This record gives sequence, structure tokens and C-alpha cells, in this order.
Amino acid sequence: MDALGERDALLSRRCGQLWPYQPLLGAVQLSADADVLDIGAGNGALLTLLRERGAAGRLVGLDPRAGPDVQLGRAEALPFPDGHFGAVFMVRSLLHSADPGRALAEARRVLRPDGTLIVAVQGAAHLAAFWSRYGPPSPGADALTARQLAGWAFERLDTRLPVALSPQDAATLARTYALPPPGGRDTLTDHLHLAVFKHRK
Repeated sequence: MDALGERDALLSRRCGQLWPYQPLLGAVQLSADADVLDIGAGNGALLTLLRERGAAGRLVGLDPRAGPDVQLGRAEALPFPDGHFGAVFMVRSLLHSADPGRALAEARRVLRPDGTLIVAVQGAAHLAAFWSRYGPPSPGADALTARQLAGWAFERLDTRLPVALSPQDAATLARTYALPPPGGRDTLTDHLHLAVFKHRK
């Protein structure tokens, strides 16, 4: 399991939901029959959750590293025709694109005329207490994402969930972020913050 996967697994246990996918789907209220493209799908966790929730539409995952139910491809050159999907997700993947502007344009191109683009990133308050205690503050990706979406019409939907982090949890997080081992001995009260940008074409 990579560092992000290990971190997500820990935070999912602490917040009682599959982080960040359950909070995301709760925020966007996606139609069950939507044809969905997940750009930067990773191991396909979002698509698996959609299937478990009874999604009836076509579900496609795309990632630079192919895997089960996830095909090989890049956000800057989507291998799909115009107007192919009812919903396109970019969950923590836009900022890893070599050309975010091109990736956004491609995502919009493959949307149907009434389709929805959903961009989700970690917000400024994500693990703020952890960062204030154990490392330099982690800048929220939401401000940069808002700048990249400048000129687009979008609705901002934020989700915040409380978490209690034990000293062992803090040590695990520090390791996944390549930080020195923390020295705290008390439970840390913190929050998870997912910033969601919803654009209707």
C-alpha cells in the first residue's frame, strides 16, 4: 500500500467513512444512472463504492497506471469522444496533472451538455491541528484549485469531519508524509476537510 492509501485507510477508520469517497458522494448527490468517468482513479475505490451504492450507469476509471477496472490514460488527452459522460470526477488528481488547464478542458469536452464536473481536493483545514503541531502547515489545495477554475461557474461544497488521532495515528501520518516521528503523547482532536467544486456544463 502506498503512502496515500495508508493515510486514507487510517483516516477512514477514524472518521467512520470511506475517506474521501463517501463524504464526496454525500455532498454531490449524483444521479444513480449517470455514466461516470473517474480521472486519476487509482485503485478504482470511487467506482467500487458507486457500484456498491447501486449505480446503473457506465463506470470508467482512467489513470496513468492501469489496474483492475481502471484503464491506462492521462487527463490531458482523454481517449473518449465529445459529450460521452454525464459526470466526470477528478478526486485529488488535478494538481498532479502536467497541464491542469488542458486537463480541465478535456474533462469538460467529454461531458454531455447537461453533465457535471466534480473536482475534489483537500481543503485548508484538513488535519490543521496535526500540521500545526508536527510540521510546517500544509497549504490547502482549495485556493489553487479555485484559481485554476477562475472563469468557470461552479458550486463549492465543503465537507468537514471530526477525527480523534492517537499518538500512534500521528506517528503513522508523520511517516506517510515523510516527517520526523512526532513526540506527542496525547490524543489530538482534528478535522478532515474535503473541498468540492461542482461545475454544470
